[in-house]
Amino acid sequence: EVPHTHEEYDLLVFLQRGEAALHVPAGVFEMHAGDASVIKRGDEHWAELLSDDAVIYIVKIFPDSGN
Repeated sequence: EVPHTHEEYDLLVFLQRGEAALHVPAGVFEMHAGDASVIKRGDEHWAELLSDDAVIYIVKIFPDSGN
């Protein structure tokens, strides 16, 4: 994955299985199965899979939608 941003929504990143590194403005954070992180809209980020069995779920959060 290449560095990118999302201007319309925040993200909830959940690592279900495996290992990954999440690159965000605050640094690089290793994630293990069961870990979660929130990425605020506009923050540059990218994920690096560190294991072949990594499964990441992404939930888009639209903070201004009222939902």
